[in-house]
Amino acid sequence: MDFFDEYINAEEIKAETIISLLGHFNFIVDMAGIFYRNYSGDLVSVSNSDNYVYLKLARDSLFEILPESLFFEEDTISSKKIDYKKFKEEKEKIRSLFQPFDTKYFNLSLSLEKKLNEIAETETDILTGFLFDKSAITNSGNRYLKRLDPLLPAVSEIRGNKRLIKDILESIFEAKVDINIINKKEQYNDDSDCIIMIFIIHIQGLSSDEYKIANNEAGEFFEFFHQYFLPFETEYQFKLRDYNQNFILGEQLTLDYNTKL
Repeated sequence: MDFFDEYINAEEIKAETIISLLGHFNFIVDMAGIFYRNYSGDLVSVSNSDNYVYLKLARDSLFEILPESLFFEEDTISSKKIDYKKFKEEKEKIRSLFQPFDTKYFNLSLSLEKKLNEIAETETDILTGFLFDKSAITNSGNRYLKRLDPLLPAVSEIRGNKRLIKDILESIFEAKVDINIINKKEQYNDDSDCIIMIFIIHIQGLSSDEYKIANNEAGEFFEFFHQYFLPFETEYQFKLRDYNQNFILGEQLTLDYNTKL
């Protein structure tokens, strides 16, 4: 299977999503027209003046949505002798008339965006509880599983992304993590054409009792992690390792952790 690193194009993000991060301001919106979408994102520019923040958006105003015949005689629009400069000035005057309505509509849409952000930050348990079997997390004192909980809503973006998974695991285990990928058919002459991901977590200085606890917690963690964050046809193995421990009799030695026969 191919693992990918996904690039996010910020130009595709709507203006409300970006502006909602700025805080509370008095906005005045200028709908510059959807023509700007040919070479710009939704949010064209932001500028400050007095007590207002001016937003230029690549969207049609209410003026563009309504038929031009509501504001101009049909003969004026189709006439070959039309004064385009004067006609453009008249259009801008009418557009300015609709600016308060455009601004009001944008503020309503912005309020909805902020509400969705609040839900995403504080009430994701409702969503994740519906989509995922979280009993493994809620009923467990597993420190690693609890750190995974906030990532559940983004599982579709994470699944199979090797680089992102590595960063996530290093953050959760607070240790260096190596990921080795093996083709089961090639490595073991197995008929099944699947991938084995081997996770090596470098945790140093654990006693035998600490290693046993950490290994059990890691096993419980990867069982859940495999179900949601790894592709269906992927198998996994995990290993806790301390490669820096020297083999010295009398030191804290644990087989298959910091000691091999």
